[in-house]
Amino acid sequence: MEEWAYLPSDSGAYYYANLTTGATQWARPESLDTAAAPSRPVIPDQWVEHFDEESNLPYYHNESTGATTWVLPADEDDDDDGWEDAEEAVLLEEGDDDEQQLAAERRRDKNALRRRQIFEEILQTERVYVASLATLQKVYLDPLRMVASTPKAAIFSFEDIDAIFLNIDVIAKVNAQFLEELVAGGAASCADTFAANTKRFKGCYTRYVSNTDESQARLTRIRQLADKGNKAAVEQHRFMGVAKTHPDAKGQDLTSFLIKPVQKMVHYKLMLEQLLAHTDPGDPDEPKVAAALEAVCSLASAFNEDKRAAQDFQALRAVFAKFAEPDASRLRTELV
Repeated sequence: MEEWAYLPSDSGAYYYANLTTGATQWARPESLDTAAAPSRPVIPDQWVEHFDEESNLPYYHNESTGATTWVLPADEDDDDDGWEDAEEAVLLEEGDDDEQQLAAERRRDKNALRRRQIFEEILQTERVYVASLATLQKVYLDPLRMVASTPKAAIFSFEDIDAIFLNIDVIAKVNAQFLEELVAGGAASCADTFAANTKRFKGCYTRYVSNTDESQARLTRIRQLADKGNKAAVEQHRFMGVAKTHPDAKGQDLTSFLIKPVQKMVHYKLMLEQLLAHTDPGDPDEPKVAAALEAVCSLASAFNEDKRAAQDFQALRAVFAKFAEPDASRLRTELV
């Protein structure tokens, strides 16, 4: 019989270790029943453990402050933390030299610990994200491409595939490389790694985000036609329903996978904001983290502007089409 242990990593995140085979994983093993469950860590007061079915990972929610984290919070009272922070602020302002030095050292240590935890959160969520992109390709995109060139077996045309998935392959490759660089560089190079990747993010994510409405419109059209009994649409809808039951998909439909890249820059922004908030003023990393945050914020703003421009263009095309003959082979290039 396999024996499992529930152990903390260096960052404070807990994982399952198979003492029989040596295998490790974040998710709770399916073969592990409640009676055989290894002892779990003590969760501090006001924190509640939840399980994210999408990522297959545990996360923690503070019912008092509303904060959430992927890493198990330190076993200390949150009210005491607030009191200690206030006390440190007073000592830093009004204490003698020794008291100020001690308070500054204590704050630096707490910030350093929190930065390590934030970096671990970034790593964990990036691993989950990269894995979800791989699942999207494996479960949905690759099978559709495989049969698209065979007329009798094709479910989606290449045009539909390009309109729905666009450049998801490029995004998957870029983020897999980004994850490798995060792991290789570690917490000390986190900000530099973000800054080095923003140009690559802009190149592939801009196109993808701008195409989101077109992608969703195609999927909506398929559902509508399937409801009306259209044979091709029924087959397409059936494929998506079957793919959703794939073990790797974990019950997520295609839309759930396609929306992840759209949300990614917002998540990066939140993580970098936390990292900056726990970086001491004057720390050599402070300008690097601030620059990385500014770059990500600029990307998010650019995506929104490009998407609005794409929506305006589609609206203009819809208006222009009303002035074209129904059987016109091509629309006029100008409209007075």
